[in-house]
Amino acid sequence: MTDAIEDCFLAALKAIESEPRQLLRRAKMEAEDRGVEVEIDDLHNLLISADHGEELRTRLHLRLGVWDGLESDAWTAGTTARTAGRRQLIYEKCGLVSLTDVLDASMPVHGSTTVVVDAGSVKPWYPPENLSKRDFYWPHYRDLLQSRGWSAEALTSLDEATTRVVERIAPPAEATQYSARGLVVGHVQSGKTANFTGSIAKAIDAGYRLVIVLTGTIEILRQQTQRRLDQELVGVENITNGLEPDDPSLNGQVEYLDDPAWQEGNWLRHGVRPSLHNFPDIIRLTTRDDDYRGLAQGINTLELKKADKSRPLYDPTNLYASNALIAVVKKQTHRLDALLKDLNLVSNQLREIPALILDDESDQASINTSDPKKWKQGQSERTSINQRISDLLQILPRGQYIGYTATPFANVFIDPGDGEDLFPRDFLLSLTPPDGYMGIAAFHDEDQSLPVNERPYATSSQRSHVRDLTGVTEDDRDQELAGALDAFVLTGAVKLYRESQLQRPDKFRHHTMLVHESVRQKEHSELAKRIQELWDKAGFTSGAGLRRLRSLWEEDFRPVSLARSEGFPVPSSFDDLKAHVAQTVARVCEAGRPPYIIVNGDQDIEREEIAFNQRSVWRVLVGGTSLSRGFTVEDLTISYYRRRTSAGDTTMQMGRWFGYRPGYRDLVRLFIGRNEPAPQGSTIDLYETFAGLMRDEDDFRKELARYAQKVEGSNEYKLTPRDIPPLVSQHLPQLPPTSRNKMYNAELEIRRFPGGSGEPQAWPLNVKDIEHNYRTLTPLIQSAVNLFNGPDLEAHQQQYLHSVIPHSSMVEALRGVRWLYEGYWRPELAYFEEMLKASQLHEWLLLLPQSDKKEQAADLPDIGVRSVYKRARRGVERKGVFGFISTLPNRTYAEELLKSYADTHPGRGVVLFYPIHSEDALMKTGDGLRRHITFAPRFLVPAGAMPPSGALVRFRVKDPSRASRPIIEAPS
Repeated sequence: MTDAIEDCFLAALKAIESEPRQLLRRAKMEAEDRGVEVEIDDLHNLLISADHGEELRTRLHLRLGVWDGLESDAWTAGTTARTAGRRQLIYEKCGLVSLTDVLDASMPVHGSTTVVVDAGSVKPWYPPENLSKRDFYWPHYRDLLQSRGWSAEALTSLDEATTRVVERIAPPAEATQYSARGLVVGHVQSGKTANFTGSIAKAIDAGYRLVIVLTGTIEILRQQTQRRLDQELVGVENITNGLEPDDPSLNGQVEYLDDPAWQEGNWLRHGVRPSLHNFPDIIRLTTRDDDYRGLAQGINTLELKKADKSRPLYDPTNLYASNALIAVVKKQTHRLDALLKDLNLVSNQLREIPALILDDESDQASINTSDPKKWKQGQSERTSINQRISDLLQILPRGQYIGYTATPFANVFIDPGDGEDLFPRDFLLSLTPPDGYMGIAAFHDEDQSLPVNERPYATSSQRSHVRDLTGVTEDDRDQELAGALDAFVLTGAVKLYRESQLQRPDKFRHHTMLVHESVRQKEHSELAKRIQELWDKAGFTSGAGLRRLRSLWEEDFRPVSLARSEGFPVPSSFDDLKAHVAQTVARVCEAGRPPYIIVNGDQDIEREEIAFNQRSVWRVLVGGTSLSRGFTVEDLTISYYRRRTSAGDTTMQMGRWFGYRPGYRDLVRLFIGRNEPAPQGSTIDLYETFAGLMRDEDDFRKELARYAQKVEGSNEYKLTPRDIPPLVSQHLPQLPPTSRNKMYNAELEIRRFPGGSGEPQAWPLNVKDIEHNYRTLTPLIQSAVNLFNGPDLEAHQQQYLHSVIPHSSMVEALRGVRWLYEGYWRPELAYFEEMLKASQLHEWLLLLPQSDKKEQAADLPDIGVRSVYKRARRGVERKGVFGFISTLPNRTYAEELLKSYADTHPGRGVVLFYPIHSEDALMKTGDGLRRHITFAPRFLVPAGAMPPSGALVRFRVKDPSRASRPIIEAPS
């Protein structure tokens, strides 16, 4: 009976998908047909039941999320998306007010997980009226993800993000032609494919009939993408033309007959041949094994049939009766040429076809990197891939271009004035990864003052997951690589132990280690030989090998797992792992194969051994470029990384250790070089390089979130894609955000951060400049002589010397400061200069944190005895910008003070000043300290410090003769 009642509510919910209506009334209609009775108490019981109602709870949660997120509709009555007011209106319309408490507790309103930057060039159209009648591929994809364990929250976020994408491309049935250009920014290894698969599903449901997916430059990545789309979107019926998968006539015609997921039935089944039920079939123009080659079966495949030949294809009469074509194509010249050649044969129809071009890894190959020096001479020629994508858009006037990337800097530096290029002129969306993602912050600590080896495992990502590689000699490096191999074997044993405890064989189908030192194929072979030699010497199951692994377990892995296993079984002693060590070694070297796979573009090697979808892979992967962008290394647990690069986005893409690690997050280890050779005989700290890039990425996304807001009382955004480039920051002077041939010359003139904070970090290295800054800022530091007696100070457990100084004095001092490089902090100083004439910011509470540790005290010239703090510089030889200067407790207290001043001192900001040094400066005395001590501030600005215009940013260009354009070509 309970199941029948749940079915009634599920059917009722399906019936009211288009807008919220009385759910119980509709459920009673369904119940009458089924011969049962339902009441609101039945719904309440299903919502709180531990044994029943799971399907209903998930469906209701998803539908509430969709209704919550609608910007506006006929029924929304002026309520704002994702607010309590909108949710209450939904409850009233659905007759669920009596269930408010249980619904709010189990299905709360979620804030948007997508940051939107929009130019307002496409009018709102999605979802179109009566979409649910044509909704086919999206709900099937959503249901597939749900069956794989996706939570309602994750599905709601994906639904919202994909809607944000599709609503910003042109409506497919519109008579007016428009070709939108957009960019979706994810995180490295964070699930961008799920977003673009969902976007394709919604686009096809809405009427798009040609989908071209561009997948980078290597075949294994294209195959990976093709298979995933075939499995999760295209489905069995479209691949077999409606035949059953075991039909003998399919022998040799379907490339997935040997695929375990296909054989086991783990492939999307629509239940029907779509075209037999008035939905579009998806016709594949490429397969897993074949990139686009030209249509052997004839050009008729590209001609979409019309129900009414007197009307254009985009007319609804024809559009919704036609099939959809999909091609997954590498960004290689001859592949794109073949596609262009075939499309040109049906050029008369192309102007009528709503087409969608999705460019995965859109910052790779797609960008025009022709020499800017030739532009002024009229000699510009596009790079080959860029030219062909541009050609596609030219012959597809209804073609929509959406780039996907985790490293967007090259894309936002494209010249927006170039109408043929791929600048995201219409929109940029920044995605938030779902829970469980291990990104760059999962390997770096912020606000940790203790030495790494003293930090608690529970709160220190660095101590838990990062292992330093410092070896210089060949013997030292071999020893470090051998240690990483030990970790690989040990973690494999822990996975097998967990499978036995959970009684879930094959939970960890794959177990992999990545070794990345070089892009050169010859060096990969040499490295693989070293791995084989070290493996042979390791003797993992011998007495010495087991003693070595026992020590590794007890000293490294056990304490981390006890703190971070997230409920998964942890062996009580190493003895529980012994048998599993032998099983791991046997699985890695099964059938006498080597422990490694070389993945570097050699298809003869890769095709047989790296096919994660076809077989279990327990191996060490050795490679370079093929493993550094886009390709997902399944179940990657141990990473050994020693390769440097010349640009920030390239470096970020190397981070294959980012991603989702369900059931073994505590076992993940990153072995990373701390003193790798660099040009001019210097060295580079790769770990600190990633730390700097973390701050670049974090700042960029925060800036987008800060400025990507609508103007009050308007649907226009304060920030458009043309305004994005100056928001890109660079914490490492020697590592630009992207390669220089992808960057143009924009400058941010002023950056305002009311209610926010700013902490300059690029302080000079030159001793003369350091001494100059010391003398310049001494008057401010001299003023702080009295102990501060502020609110809640005792609970804060910190002493401060303080003073209150006029804003004009602060600006005067900052004008004289010298920086690590020219132009640094100029936009922020321009903001402070602007506030000289405003009443919103007129004074600063200056706080000088004091430590009770005597060894941190120094007698500062002209100032007296004060606490000083050691801070590390980042970058080459750890010389460059400083890392984290202010501490979290100090910042938290300063933020509390700032809030308390909102009523009593609304024009007062708070500034923390730290006397810092990056070497053993305390050995100096007297005047010598002036050349080693930097007074570093962190500014917290009152929320009211905002000019009447409301503009948060203002730009300028370096060529005043072209001031109307925010971006111009770089000077030669």
